[in-house]
Amino acid sequence: MAILEVPADWLEVSELSIKGVWQRFKTNPKDILTESDLKCWLFGELASKKTEGSSFAVHTEVTHYSLEEKKEYRFRDLSLLTSKSIELNEELYNRGTDGLSKGFRHIGCALHFELKFLRQNGDDSKLYADFEKIDAYRAKPAAEFERKFIALIGSHEDIDNVRLKRALNEVKRNRELLAVYSFDTSKLEKWNYQNSEWVSNDLNI
Repeated sequence: MAILEVPADWLEVSELSIKGVWQRFKTNPKDILTESDLKCWLFGELASKKTEGSSFAVHTEVTHYSLEEKKEYRFRDLSLLTSKSIELNEELYNRGTDGLSKGFRHIGCALHFELKFLRQNGDDSKLYADFEKIDAYRAKPAAEFERKFIALIGSHEDIDNVRLKRALNEVKRNRELLAVYSFDTSKLEKWNYQNSEWVSNDLNI
């Protein structure tokens, strides 16, 4: 059975939204002081690009995990979900189906964001955990819908690329499902796993 892939326009909207967040940050770095600030601004950028014909919905802290993934990996910072594939418990009850503890069910394509805002001398353990979380994902054998991931890492300081590369190497099995962006006040870059390098020219900034 063919897997329905994450729509290409979701990826385009996501990159445009990331550029928008970076442009704001570059102009006024004080707008983003924490990871929660980063989440709010990115949510706003994504939501502003949703039109009447868009197939995605923007959500935070959605639980999406399989039995193979650790329970602590269940939350995603931000997610684009397939709008028409979201069913609230009330809809499930009306069909004679049991509801879920989280209050809804989603069976469709998903694009998950893992966000991190680094401090110069911060603890890297949470950064590593985000990439371990991404690599822990396993598609179910009969999966019909694709899930992809975007990691966005920001900082007020110049990001130490050696420091980031060590974390990026935590992803070994799901590299084809992952896009990684990093930014500080002077640059926005995207990681190229194939060449093991950061590139900015592909972003047409």
